[in-house]
Amino acid sequence: MCTASQSCARPGKGLRWRPDNERAGNSPVTVNFRDGIVFPAATTLADKEFAFADHRAVYEHKSSEELLRSLVVLQLCASPLLVRHSGALLDALPWLREALYRHFSVGHAPADVWGRMNALRANGVQAIMDFAEEDAGATALSSTTTAGRLDVDAEAEAEARYERRVAAFLSSIDTAATLQSQGFAAVKLTALADPAVLEALAAATATAPAEPQPAEAQQQAEQQQGPEARLAPAQQAQLAALMGRMDRLVERALRKVRGGGGGGGGGGLQTVVMPAGEGVKLMIDAELSHLRPAIDRLVHQLMAKHNRAAAAAGGDGAVIFITYQAYLRDVQPRLTADLERAERQGYVLGAKLVGGVYLHLERRRAAERGEPAPVWDRAEDTYAAFDGCLEALLRAVRAGRAELMVGSHNQGSVQVAVTAMDRLGLDPAESPVYFGQLLGMADNISFTLGQHGYKTFKYCPHGEPAKMRPYLSRRVLETQYSVQGGRQDLRMLQAELWRRISQDPAGQMAQLFGGGGGGAASAGAGGAGKAPQAAQQ
Repeated sequence: MCTASQSCARPGKGLRWRPDNERAGNSPVTVNFRDGIVFPAATTLADKEFAFADHRAVYEHKSSEELLRSLVVLQLCASPLLVRHSGALLDALPWLREALYRHFSVGHAPADVWGRMNALRANGVQAIMDFAEEDAGATALSSTTTAGRLDVDAEAEAEARYERRVAAFLSSIDTAATLQSQGFAAVKLTALADPAVLEALAAATATAPAEPQPAEAQQQAEQQQGPEARLAPAQQAQLAALMGRMDRLVERALRKVRGGGGGGGGGGLQTVVMPAGEGVKLMIDAELSHLRPAIDRLVHQLMAKHNRAAAAAGGDGAVIFITYQAYLRDVQPRLTADLERAERQGYVLGAKLVGGVYLHLERRRAAERGEPAPVWDRAEDTYAAFDGCLEALLRAVRAGRAELMVGSHNQGSVQVAVTAMDRLGLDPAESPVYFGQLLGMADNISFTLGQHGYKTFKYCPHGEPAKMRPYLSRRVLETQYSVQGGRQDLRMLQAELWRRISQDPAGQMAQLFGGGGGGAASAGAGGAGKAPQAAQQ
């Protein structure tokens, strides 16, 4: 979600941490992210500001053992050796994969999220369900495609694999429907179709003539004459199957009601129509940019079908969210065109705005092909693009034409968003503006926003550890921001551990190294709602 390394350490908008004994009266600290100056909390500034540096409040829900594990994991992620060889080391060192897995995921199954919900909800934070298993050879199926035709055995194997993933996404949606507040689930299109088919559609879309401005009645004819018609029959069949799978996910998202059975996996849920605006929202994950034209085309078709009326007007609002990555050079003109298209065709644009996900892969792929990289060369250009997209989307939210998930681990970007919401009169409790960060990262941002009433979420990935290796490898790359600028997480973890040890040396040493559990801040994983009913009380 956030924030490739170039967009996480924003110059001039970082946090200057000071130990407790350097603060006047031990008061919380507020930060002016425009000039890096630290002020006491009582100071009144023009912009709305929060005490992002209050490590005692941020980590109150975590045991010292959890803090130490988090500190070790983030310090490992700051190692240049691990960053350069993350994939190979995760394969070779099971203990490393297990440590990262425990830090960045909730567990094997969607219901495992209940082990984290007390800690999240205590800070006003909710969960985004994310089935994060991936195949290392995601494009292997393309080698079985000859002139658009698949070997029968390979096709059957692929179909079975996609059906297993559909079942996993449905389970995520069922669990999201049981969570308090708005439910979200993430969906990755390359998990539901051959990436080679999406690549073929992207190529056909990029070379297609400019499309007319279609009325709803013309859409079917337009699709028949559009880029899909350039594909081989087998590829057209695979695209149709993909959209059929997506329709099943959307139907489940719109037709789930809270309540029913015990474990949060959805087995006891009734399949009935939910009130307008109370279904689970689906966020389509970002992919590499060469697939973007295909994903954009398919996701806009889904939005035109399902994002038909704002929730305030009695509709479901944005059921489908598309991802915009600010590190791509074309992100602002594309967003402008998408907002115009959504207004013209009468649907609500669901947008997730992030810094970027695949920075290193984008540059490597471009270098291998001898092409210009599709990403900005300078971090400052990414920041400017992010801020420009943010302003356009917040104005569209105010006009009832969009809903927005701000996915950022950058405190400067979050401060810009909060200030803009205040300026535009967007009520944090009422407006469809959400903030999201990854589990295991940027807790100070998530919990501070949640405690101040902003709709804040943690991505909660789940899956088998071996199949989450690509996801874990990307997290290692993303946490480079700990080296390249902020170091907020590391410094705050160190400060909170030192505070606890200095106040109770014997007790903390026993808790960390003597097998002692509990303690004043042991509410993290234990005792969280064993069932949805308990967690919702």
